[in-house]
Amino acid sequence: MNTRTSSALVVAGVFVASVLTAEAQTPPPAKRIFVDVNLAVQPSARTFQIDASPQVYGEAAIINALQAWANVVQIHFVETAVSNDDAAIDFTFATGDHSAIESQEAGDADCPFDGINGALAHAGFPPGVSTPCIAPMAETFAGNVHFDDDENWELDDRTGADGWMSLTYAACHEIGHALGLTHSTVAGAVMEANLGSDDAFPGLQEDDIANIRAGYAAGVGSVTTLAGSGVWVSWSYGGVERGTFSQPFNTIAEGVAGIPPGSAGLVLHVTSGTYTGAPTINQNMVIQPEFGTVTLTQ
Repeated sequence: MNTRTSSALVVAGVFVASVLTAEAQTPPPAKRIFVDVNLAVQPSARTFQIDASPQVYGEAAIINALQAWANVVQIHFVETAVSNDDAAIDFTFATGDHSAIESQEAGDADCPFDGINGALAHAGFPPGVSTPCIAPMAETFAGNVHFDDDENWELDDRTGADGWMSLTYAACHEIGHALGLTHSTVAGAVMEANLGSDDAFPGLQEDDIANIRAGYAAGVGSVTTLAGSGVWVSWSYGGVERGTFSQPFNTIAEGVAGIPPGSAGLVLHVTSGTYTGAPTINQNMVIQPEFGTVTLTQ
């Protein structure tokens, strides 16, 4: 996405749409997509302008952007307690050459960020599809999103052309790419290629909605955050662990580690049973036994 062509959904794996119009497409059923919106480990990336005072609004902007897409298609975004999950959209703030965090970018001259203005952000398309900067993605559902941390970001535009960029707008645009949308030529569409400092997030436009519904079932999805769901642990679980209710960690130590640094009072849900070891807890959290008694042994 740059500082200021109708949109198409890219063919990729389970994504079925490949043309501008949606009439001939058969949308797949509702999908569950994991996201890693924990920016607490990147302090500089969490400070944004709001009423001229530094406030933490990075996660709020990303969650608002996810919700915009979930309001029009049956995508259920679930925040995971596992960083760099291969089945998740990872949101990262970086500067310059950041191929260290996305190895697919190594050696590509188009990928490094360029400081203030110019390229604001970029994202990978869904798996198996090449993009100028991340190609091909290995993620199960969708690509990762990178923001230029040298930019002046704000939650949304407040005062017009002041040099600050709406993170909500940029995030919604890049999530569109991560879900499979290309750039739009329709004026005012969120998937237009350019963003100015006087642009406030307008909400999804008809073109955006029509094209995302070409690849995902129309309807209402959801956004589940760790703040709302907490992190879950169950000693008896043996599958893929993401710290969610349906895919919990199986040790309390993993659950404690899954609480995002700097978070205030997130709940660690521990299902009944006997757990070995007493983890070190060095931040604020609520540990809550579920479905019976929890016993800790050394």
